[in-house]
Amino acid sequence: MTLSSCLVTSTPSFEERKRTAPFLLSETAYPDLREIMVVNVTEPVFVEFRVGVVSEDVDSKVHGQLVLDYGVKVEGYETPYVSDIGRPVTLDEPATLDDPPRTLAARWSLNKSNHPPLGCHNVAFFASHEFDDATGCSVDPADFDYVLWTIILCDSTQEGTCCKPTADPDEGGCTLKCPPIDPEVRCGQSAGASP
Repeated sequence: MTLSSCLVTSTPSFEERKRTAPFLLSETAYPDLREIMVVNVTEPVFVEFRVGVVSEDVDSKVHGQLVLDYGVKVEGYETPYVSDIGRPVTLDEPATLDDPPRTLAARWSLNKSNHPPLGCHNVAFFASHEFDDATGCSVDPADFDYVLWTIILCDSTQEGTCCKPTADPDEGGCTLKCPPIDPEVRCGQSAGASP
């Protein structure tokens, strides 16, 4: 009885990996994206934001940035948000899509004398391989992802600023309005594109 075999006469060729945009896993986000956070600035507080990310980085690292009120234009500024919050973060090493998700994490420091106006805001966590310092957005519009939280900043020493997001207004629920988001004020989108 003979066994059949094959002889490989050439080296197989593999396609070179191509960099992909970071993909943020919203189901891993902390705090939960579906909940409205209430942050009392009476005492100094650090608010931590985390989200899982997967990407094909090739030789680049993934960077993250927290921003306040994404989609709200401030006259005289090029950024499609009110301000950066927290320090930019960078993942230690490039990864591939075959690697397990990594965690982007950043902290926002707030206190009674250093905070945006009390009330409703959104906080976005941007991810990209390279940000443009002038616009605050990704250099390559296709190399970008973000997640968004709703947050209420309040001061328990000022009546009516703290509220319960899940309660009826008659029972201490929130009646605050978040700043209107302009769908044309976005990173990497042309005017009129949907957010």
